Amino acid sequence: MLATWGEQRTQRFKDTPTLKELGYNVVVDAPLLYLDGADYEKYVAAVYKKETALIERLKLRELMKG
Repeated sequence: MLATWGEQRTQRFKDTPTLKELGYNVVVDAPLLYLDGADYEKYVAAVYKKETALIERLKLRELMKG
């Protein structure tokens, strides 16, 4: 493994630097990579609900219609 995407090094890959340590200003919190099927399904449902509410609040559907 060349790098991890998180803010800090992971316990599993202690010797692997983060992208930020390598000079890339990138941090991605991706817990879904470590979830089992049921937990991943819950995570996706929660993200979908949150993003759907944001789309509605910002009226993005109306904006896309032109």
